[in-house]
Amino acid sequence: MRIRQEKIISYKKAVIVVAVSFLFLVAALCLIADRLGIDDREVHDMDDQIVCSVERADGTYGNYPSNTFPPLMKGDKVTAVVNLKREEHVNNAALCFSAYNAVTKVYYKDTLLAEYGADITAAGHEIGHVLFRVAIPEEAWGSSIRIESTAEENYAFSGYTVAKVMPAVLSSQYALLGREGDFAIRFAVLIVFLCLMIYFTVACIFGMCDKQGIFLSVFCCVLSLWSLGYDSMLYVISGNTDFCANAEYFALFAAPAPFCFYMSEIQDIYNSKVLRRIFEITGMVLTGFFIIATMLNQFTKNYHYSRLLPVLHLILCLTILTAIICLITVRSKRRSVQIIVIKYGLLFSMTAMFIELARFNIDKYSLIKFNVANRMFSSLGILLFIMSLLLGYAFKITENSNIRIEREQLREIAYMDSLTGISNRTGCYRYLSELKEKGIYKYTLLFFDVNELKHANDRYGHEMGDRLIMCIANALHCAYDGFGFCGRWGGDEFIACVAGKNSEEISTIIDKFNTDIKRVNTDHSFPFTVSVSYGQINSTDTDPVQPYEAVKL
Repeated sequence: MRIRQEKIISYKKAVIVVAVSFLFLVAALCLIADRLGIDDREVHDMDDQIVCSVERADGTYGNYPSNTFPPLMKGDKVTAVVNLKREEHVNNAALCFSAYNAVTKVYYKDTLLAEYGADITAAGHEIGHVLFRVAIPEEAWGSSIRIESTAEENYAFSGYTVAKVMPAVLSSQYALLGREGDFAIRFAVLIVFLCLMIYFTVACIFGMCDKQGIFLSVFCCVLSLWSLGYDSMLYVISGNTDFCANAEYFALFAAPAPFCFYMSEIQDIYNSKVLRRIFEITGMVLTGFFIIATMLNQFTKNYHYSRLLPVLHLILCLTILTAIICLITVRSKRRSVQIIVIKYGLLFSMTAMFIELARFNIDKYSLIKFNVANRMFSSLGILLFIMSLLLGYAFKITENSNIRIEREQLREIAYMDSLTGISNRTGCYRYLSELKEKGIYKYTLLFFDVNELKHANDRYGHEMGDRLIMCIANALHCAYDGFGFCGRWGGDEFIACVAGKNSEEISTIIDKFNTDIKRVNTDHSFPFTVSVSYGQINSTDTDPVQPYEAVKL
């Protein structure tokens, strides 16, 4: 037996591997994204050419000379007039925009061009985040198109999202405009962590890893899904409007639970059973909340995801604040570079996400807009979050791999003869036990006795005796490696075993051993003739001999 020489993985190498892999992924995706790019010369931003009027449910009216108006309450109706300048004419064009939770109809004069939401509302379901890609009639240029939306939820929306006119054949790529690389990275993260989730689940079932990997991959999957849905990018992947409109809400409600379970598994960052229990209980509460919210969304007419969103945001704020306080105030079990990276990466990313939650709610429930913060904190928070969690788990896998390698090496050392490097008597007994456990009875067991070892020790010293023992061990290893097993039984005694071979194959192996011994004598490697006595026991399926009985004969 020889010890496998496995390198202990350093944390520096782990960071380099993760960083280089990420950079290569980004570079590859940017090349792909560049291929998907749209020529923006044929794309016109229409936000400054929209005039809106809002009719409130209480009968009051308001006119707004832009695509921004106060948040719509349930029953409010907004009418937007999109002016199409003749000098900006685009052949076979489509008007693209999105709206939240509103029955929407698009008209050219009195001709209905598109509609969505009436049948969904009648069935008692939530409309969600809908992307419209409406073909523009050629005669509409120089005139206008009218959009009518009736809000079905309170604080439904306060402006049609980035209205644009572009060639209809390219309208499926509307969400990619200026964000091709962003989409490619988000979609790649979704696919990668979906694959990792499957792998970690199977590995956990077979006891190959802990649950932390599952929580990490589930959280990153749903976070990526939410990010794609939030920016209408799911419509690039799927043509199913019902799925794309509601996946954002589903992912948002599903994300907090695996995050809390993941935090409960990070024991290196904080040394507190109480905090771990808090995160476990919070994770279970959020799981229950997600299940209840999903059932209410599917089976009731009044309690949809959007209506429960303030409750979710409150829970999220409390959870993130708790995690931030823990990361700031609680001492880690041990201080190291990897713990610092994980701790402060999570701290900065959760701070960014907390700011994004505050921005979202201020933006939704008031007229104050934070357009720069919208992109900055959302993208920064997601990027930092995923990279922190990924690096953290990479460190954990690295550390576990190092521990496993060290344990295996220590185990192998326990079965290894320190002088020769082949198995010692304990290793021989282990091999014989494996033969019995596997029910292998067709084998040949050979016993070797080195001649004149005492003479070599007495006349030439123990160093010469050790050389002789190592020479015989090396010859046995060369002869039996790949064909069977060999080990040092003790002193000048060795054993070898060949299982499942016929007598001719065994004779060939013995001849190879004898040839090596003859070469030692021909080369005059020792000042005396080296010789070995040996005997063998043959066990067959018809006349089996128990391995332990064989060594006693």
